[in-house]
Amino acid sequence: MYNLLTKYAFSINIKKIGFANVTQLEETTSKLLNWLDNGFAGNMSFLSNNINKRNDPKLILENANTVIAIAEPYPFVNNTTDIKIAKYAMLEDYHIRIRNKLILLSEFIEKEFNKKSYISVDAEPVFEKEWAVRCGLGWQGKNSLIISNEFGSYFNIGILFTELECNIQSEIIESKCGKCTLCIDNCPTKAIIAPKTINANKCISYSTNEAKMNENIFGKDKIAQAGYILGCDICQDICPFNQKIKNKANKVEPDQNISDLLYNLDQVLNMTNKEFERKFEKYTIKRLRLNRLKRNIDIINNKTTE
Repeated sequence: MYNLLTKYAFSINIKKIGFANVTQLEETTSKLLNWLDNGFAGNMSFLSNNINKRNDPKLILENANTVIAIAEPYPFVNNTTDIKIAKYAMLEDYHIRIRNKLILLSEFIEKEFNKKSYISVDAEPVFEKEWAVRCGLGWQGKNSLIISNEFGSYFNIGILFTELECNIQSEIIESKCGKCTLCIDNCPTKAIIAPKTINANKCISYSTNEAKMNENIFGKDKIAQAGYILGCDICQDICPFNQKIKNKANKVEPDQNISDLLYNLDQVLNMTNKEFERKFEKYTIKRLRLNRLKRNIDIINNKTTE
């Protein structure tokens, strides 16, 4: 069964796959509740929804037996401008890529084994990072991201709960961070307040991705200095494991629409909502929406946005 599943996964260009038995995640749930109680979630109140489902996958898929996690590495896009977009968002929306692969995998499981599955790609009440660790994709770094030997932390995660009883437990990878604190020390806004603990209110990625228009953005001067209009890679890029990956990676050119954005911010500032949605339909940046993108550009330009 393992060989059949992995062979099919690789045939549809899944780069890494891991397995774990379904169980409740009481310790992870407790940590989330404590994090929420401390006010570290910013406006992401949705994280307090469906806590029971996050804890117990069987409340999502009643007869779930196995968790399958996949890694979708993202390529290194050659960006020579001072304006930055996080690497994961430089090409087509990863939600689409990963979901399409998991749909194929779930259809394969249903066809071969007559078992149902449930898909999660960064939008469901699922502890994706915890399952990624338990499925052996990598370990959780001090910047809270999952780090693998193959991809560093430059990959996104997809999770599939399935009724299929695989009885496979991938080898769990022990943390290799050791005493290194480069990610913590180099965060411009000091958002990593403890290993694996992020205060979203101070995080540049949160500020440029999630913060609402009426929120007070923390550290605008640091954001302007960093140059990010979507996301942030600073704590990733400084990581020694990622340095090795970057040195070996092949650079690709950005899609034309992304290139247009990076080299001509004024074009975005003059866009209508319809123009923005049409131009960036298949990109992650569309999820940001135009008004927040303009706000982020204003921050980079050292302007004040109400």
